[in-house]
Amino acid sequence: AGLETMVFGRIAGKTALEKTDKNRVLPQNIPAISNVESGIDLAPMRERLSSIMRDSLNVVRDKDGLERGIDSVREMLSAIGDFEWCFEKHRLYNDLLTAYVTLVSALERTSNVGCHCRADSVEEADKYRIEIKKNGEGMDVHRKSI
Repeated sequence: AGLETMVFGRIAGKTALEKTDKNRVLPQNIPAISNVESGIDLAPMRERLSSIMRDSLNVVRDKDGLERGIDSVREMLSAIGDFEWCFEKHRLYNDLLTAYVTLVSALERTSNVGCHCRADSVEEADKYRIEIKKNGEGMDVHRKSI
């Protein structure tokens, strides 16, 4: 996934640059994100996130494990607090949010597809994709037929 991130990130960056209005005036006083003290020790939280993902989203998954992972990540998202001016805390928040969306998507996908393998798999006739959209309160999860 690291190599894919670099390749597609580069493509996305080049495309964004090509589509940028070259005459646009950018704001001058944009404060940089500093790395102020987070107020909490982030290393154990990162270790816990790794453990959750390893246990809940391993090669073979099941409903109970995915639900435990979702509950744990949701708890960590609540515990992280304000992250606006702390780069490392903001980074952890983004990782937690990505983990949460991945776990929710894996829970919603009850059949085995590609490398997504569930021990409690249910055979489904319809082909679909999972769409997760942010709303004001949280996220909406939908199955879209393909």
